[in-house]
Amino acid sequence: EDCAFVPRSSSTMLAPTSVLSRSTLETLLHRLGHHGTTQVAPLTRYTASRFPRSALMAEPQALEFLDFAAGPELIQRRSLEFRTERPGDFDGVHMHLHVDLDAEEYIDVLEAHNTSGVDCSWKTLYVRLLDVPVSLPAGSRILCSCTANLQEPPARYSISVAIGEPGE
Repeated sequence: EDCAFVPRSSSTMLAPTSVLSRSTLETLLHRLGHHGTTQVAPLTRYTASRFPRSALMAEPQALEFLDFAAGPELIQRRSLEFRTERPGDFDGVHMHLHVDLDAEEYIDVLEAHNTSGVDCSWKTLYVRLLDVPVSLPAGSRILCSCTANLQEPPARYSISVAIGEPGE
């Protein structure tokens, strides 16, 4: 009865991204790990270190939520509605881990990667969805229909993306 689970919960956070602006060094490192190509291929999952928060077009939302005290739901479906906070060229999604340790402490991998002087060995994920980015003004609606299937390892995720207002 008086037990507390640590961590209390964890979430995979999802956010729409704009086209990445990579430095020369980042481009060269990408080429080393991807058979000499400089292009970030569509529909390919990339692990990322120090993914720039500035590439997010909206605040992240929970794609999945695992409550360790109550027991995790093994199939989770969510519709996440994002409103872009700035204009940009939408081309993909970013995912990162957020762990709620207790009422005061947490680990947010994206935050750690974007905080000077903080080291974090955990990686984040980036998936470029579109070969040709879509230019969106601030306030645009991006709807992500998400499914997380945790019934068997490895966990399986699916994301369907729609851009625009209902009925458009």
